[in-house]
Amino acid sequence: MESAHQGQEEMRNNGMTRRPRGIAPSGILYHPKSGDGIVMTAWCTRASVGETRVTFNLGVNRRRAETLDRDIRARLVGGQSVDAVKRHLMAQLGSAGAAEVLLPVTIAVPAVDSQGHIIATFRDLIRVRSTRALEAKGRVTRRYMMSLLNLVEDTLRVRVGKEPLDRSGRRVDYDDYAQILDLPLAVLDESLAVDFKDWRLRRARETKDNEWSTKVSANTEIRQARAVFGEEARGHYRSAGLRLPNLEEFFGVGFFKKVTRLRSPPHESVVRHLHAEFAKVSREPLFLTLALALHGGLRRGEIETAHSDCLQTTEGLSFIVGRSPGFETKSGDERTVPLPPWLFGRLQAKGHGFLTGATESARNQVADEAVTWLRHHGFEVIKKPLHGLRGIFAGYLLRRRNTADVLDILGHRDIRTTITHYSRRPLSEDLATLWEEPLPGVAAGTE
Repeated sequence: MESAHQGQEEMRNNGMTRRPRGIAPSGILYHPKSGDGIVMTAWCTRASVGETRVTFNLGVNRRRAETLDRDIRARLVGGQSVDAVKRHLMAQLGSAGAAEVLLPVTIAVPAVDSQGHIIATFRDLIRVRSTRALEAKGRVTRRYMMSLLNLVEDTLRVRVGKEPLDRSGRRVDYDDYAQILDLPLAVLDESLAVDFKDWRLRRARETKDNEWSTKVSANTEIRQARAVFGEEARGHYRSAGLRLPNLEEFFGVGFFKKVTRLRSPPHESVVRHLHAEFAKVSREPLFLTLALALHGGLRRGEIETAHSDCLQTTEGLSFIVGRSPGFETKSGDERTVPLPPWLFGRLQAKGHGFLTGATESARNQVADEAVTWLRHHGFEVIKKPLHGLRGIFAGYLLRRRNTADVLDILGHRDIRTTITHYSRRPLSEDLATLWEEPLPGVAAGTE
């Protein structure tokens, strides 16, 4: 154990970003996107159970954490369920090892509906969402549910005079919200949404944070929380026997107004430099990731799941986004994206497998590498660099096609999104021609 700890310390000192295995102090946890080390105090261990990787918090005492680690693994090997092991762990740790939790929350909300049926809890909702295919997959589904739990927990904490928990810098699981998981969904009413907006804005003014940014992030959290109850998802809930409360009041509270800001395209010199440097990329996974964003307008999740089965020629050389196994687009619909011949040939020569890596971890790593590459080539101030390339591609489309075509190619549900964010930012004619010429020195299917 001592040697493992020394190895982790060497990783941190050498600036390496590989995540440690086995028992590790949370001080060696790595941010999932940037790879930066984050210093914390508690110990944890990770174990693979089937296809799921579970994190167990082990408290602050290292010697005890080592003992608990061996105990946990013995119990899992012996066939105990993850829930049973976690209950045993909490009993062993007691209050000394447990993380800060909410004060007991008592809320006057109905647990049954007008017909006497028991209203589903947040725990019921998580159970159904984890066992059924919904309108969004993987990390997107998880993000929606986490936004809902954050919104509820933060607002309830403020109501009882406590500060919202700061969970930044560590992996958060559903068990971290244990104090609200058994609350009925009837807590989602008008007052909750109003209180959430009020405290977010009040906090921004007290801390002198940018109010515009606060409103944008609050709107995003509200929107993602409501996405948990999308039309298709509600159908799954009903078929699973969940009783949902009337959520009209919760959905009826409006978003913050006057937060829409037209995304300014990069300066023409930045676009030219980016295009020239992109042509010099020799590593194929990185090249294909950048190409699908810059010349196909694909979102990050769409790039990470891109598969050669998506290539087709019936409507010209194009890529059908949403045909990848086990993945659905943000809108839930497939869409056809035209590709330049050199890119189509490069993708076709890649073969049957995933375009950017054989495993999810490998694809995430390539996408992270693409983000780092973009920040070193003129996109350092853009919050989502890969999405920024999507905006540049939209600028090219607007120079060559009508707005309705651009909506279909980009996969927007509402034409107002296309008009508001993209319609006033077409590329100049000189820049648009860069998207119609073969890249210098780039041959289809070569390194």
